[in-house]
Amino acid sequence: MSETALLSPLPNKRRWRRLHWLTWVVLLITGAVTTIIVAPAELSHRALGVPFVEPLNRRPPQVVHAYLCGWPAPYAEIARGFEGPGWPAYTDAVDPARSSVSWWNKYAWPFEADAYQWLPRGIAYTLLILLAIPLLVATACELWIRRRGGRLRLKIVDLLVATTLLAGLLGWGASHRSRQFHETAVIEQLREADALFENRFPLAGPFHHTTYSYLARSPWQRELSIFYHGGVRYEHQAPFWLVRLCGSQRALSFYIHPTGIIVDPTRLSDDDWMLIEQLGTLEQLRFVDRLADGDVEKLSRLTGVRSLALDEKRVGALAYPRQPTVGRELDLARISQLDHVEAVELAITGVKDEHLEKLLTLPNLQRIDMQGLYVDDAERAKLEAFRDGHPELKIQMRW
Repeated sequence: MSETALLSPLPNKRRWRRLHWLTWVVLLITGAVTTIIVAPAELSHRALGVPFVEPLNRRPPQVVHAYLCGWPAPYAEIARGFEGPGWPAYTDAVDPARSSVSWWNKYAWPFEADAYQWLPRGIAYTLLILLAIPLLVATACELWIRRRGGRLRLKIVDLLVATTLLAGLLGWGASHRSRQFHETAVIEQLREADALFENRFPLAGPFHHTTYSYLARSPWQRELSIFYHGGVRYEHQAPFWLVRLCGSQRALSFYIHPTGIIVDPTRLSDDDWMLIEQLGTLEQLRFVDRLADGDVEKLSRLTGVRSLALDEKRVGALAYPRQPTVGRELDLARISQLDHVEAVELAITGVKDEHLEKLLTLPNLQRIDMQGLYVDDAERAKLEAFRDGHPELKIQMRW
């Protein structure tokens, strides 16, 4: 009898049915990481009441916090009541975003809630992600180990791949840090040249707010913290899944970049315009004075700018008093020559419906924000007629 016939195939079959211990470790780690990214809740809004909150045998709470559970698709909306007889006191701890690590906060998980609203489609989507990602990663790990004969052995190609990934990760962080240093230098030069209008928010100082608009940017990234300081609008642009994994934006501070500036165009020199062109993340420009005819050609080079705002100077307060500038409606004709503009915000005086007609020549225009306009009743009716006549545009009004 040959030596091959004496070997039983059972050990090989059992070996293929068993998973390597490293595969189990990878499966557990990947499952935990995926759960931290996908499952925790975020504070959605604070209100005096939420429709699906129905307290039983007790008075309703004074404050209700609603939370969205799950990302990128919420699988539940929960509500917790605070303040009032029989209700816990409100503290900053109820907002996971205020914690150093959000997913370590007990309020970041759908437990101890006063009301639940389950979303079946989100549940199916979340379960699919929680199962698919760990299984795919674990399968790749097991196949890699079996190609090594069932032993944990590293080859030169494995070390090269690991080194390349590590170098790419470190280079990614270093590039953002380097960009931050350059942006800071550019902004300081603009500030020294008195090109920035810095008292747009004089009372608030570093004005800060966080937006919770769900899926505002894309299914994979929402709007994150935005704050204004010294005439500059900063935005945290880290991928949202990475923020959820880290549990805080503070750990990703190198992802903060200027996305908007407030300038007085009458103070801008040619050198200042060249400095502005170096801000590669710039998306919004707010002008507090009249544009010159030569500014249009300079604006056309800022192809990354998608939003333009025509504003008036604020003196000593957030909104009042204002210093109206005569002839600002002429700026509408100037910016109508810019093909890359998608949104226009108006907070000036003297604008009429015939002036807005000039904006319709913008090929990529999607939104006109007129919430800052102050007009009389007659002109208000004309602006409303303009809005109703252009349903393809998102036109926002304060009245």
